[in-house]
Amino acid sequence: MYHINVYIHIYIYKMASPNDNKYWLVKSQNNLLEKNVKVMNEMYSTDDFVSQHIRKKHEGLKTANWVLFLLYYGFLIILVVFLYMTKKIGNLGKIFIIICFAIYPFVIYPIQDAIYQLIMTSYD
Repeated sequence: MYHINVYIHIYIYKMASPNDNKYWLVKSQNNLLEKNVKVMNEMYSTDDFVSQHIRKKHEGLKTANWVLFLLYYGFLIILVVFLYMTKKIGNLGKIFIIICFAIYPFVIYPIQDAIYQLIMTSYD
């Protein structure tokens, strides 16, 4: 950016003197261009501190999600042991309960997302 600006100023000095009206017209356009480039850079560039903060928060959420996933399947193992020891429920009922609990985390998200999308589109 600095090199382009220097070349533009050299060109301006060659084509018009500072007393000329063209000089000030081009100079004001250059200033406007510099301001617009600065605004665009600020709009589309990320601050490193903010990026690091978001990355740390994302890593924390991934860790929490993994811990909850392990806790859920730990609960499922306890449920399997409990069902194995129970005589009141038949084998097909036990298998059905275990399968339902095992696929629940994978099935609930698409259902939840579909309901959310349905609600959000009904407000439009």
